[in-house]
Amino acid sequence: MATVRADGKRRVVVPGVRPGDVFDVQRLGEERYVLVRLHRPAPLPRVSREACLEAMSRSPLKVTLSWDQLKQLTREP
Repeated sequence: MATVRADGKRRVVVPGVRPGDVFDVQRLGEERYVLVRLHRPAPLPRVSREACLEAMSRSPLKVTLSWDQLKQLTREP
């Protein structure tokens, strides 16, 4: 059993954990807390450049104005 102390920002360093570990904090009374380690989610695969360009081409948010029309709408006279 290890003793830890909270710092000024209410952080506690727990021995044996790695950065990115996720815990469920359960309060079991006025002075008792239980940390339950949750399973680390699997990292999402990176999106390829081709897949990104394909998603942008299928997007309903497309610019239909020419640059000149856009300038007229956004510039003050």
